[in-house]
Amino acid sequence: MNCKLSIALAFALLFMCGISYAQTTVRLQRKGDKYSGAAVTGGREKVMSGVRSDLKGEVNFNANYNDETLDELAKAMKEREWNSEETAWKRACLLNTKESYQKYISLYPRGPHRAQADRKLVDAKINDIFKNNHNTLPAFTHVQEDNKPTSTITMENTTEYPLTVMYSGPEIRSVVIEPGSRMSITLKNGSYRVAASVPPGSIAPYAGAQVFTGGRYETGYCIVNTRSY
Repeated sequence: MNCKLSIALAFALLFMCGISYAQTTVRLQRKGDKYSGAAVTGGREKVMSGVRSDLKGEVNFNANYNDETLDELAKAMKEREWNSEETAWKRACLLNTKESYQKYISLYPRGPHRAQADRKLVDAKINDIFKNNHNTLPAFTHVQEDNKPTSTITMENTTEYPLTVMYSGPEIRSVVIEPGSRMSITLKNGSYRVAASVPPGSIAPYAGAQVFTGGRYETGYCIVNTRSY
């Protein structure tokens, strides 16, 4: 190797090291429309993977990015996953939150996974209620027994608000009962988590567990006003 070439290579290496010290280098490998790799900043490495994209639609595999641009790039990559029904459903299931399922439903209201999204959304809402402050679920009265594989549940809403009652177990169901109304539903027998809520955020929801063994059950929901004037 001649002297001029050695000097040029040495200069190039020093120049690249100087850039890497101040910026983040994205090192990615591509396979179809997917990528995997890492982002390195000052010796600190972040593993990245997802759909190939940047703010302009393509990844520059030899480019250097600062931290702010890298964050924007990562955000754009995640948002692009919602651009097709298939990847949006995978993204919603990966996040597994009520917000992710609500986003899928809003983007693809007639999508092939709509029914699954509705069920998973109800289950995620019940999870949130159980994790937070809630009232004790009113008792279910077993008014009639039989040997059928299903149970009929009659609910009465004596509040002044629309009442949403959700069941998660062998079946997942959500119903809305208008103020002063009664509603009956039929569910497969088994153990259920049950949650009920009204719109005002100041009123804590109800939550609890119930086992249905066949026959007819009844329960009622009311709100006791303890405010003093």
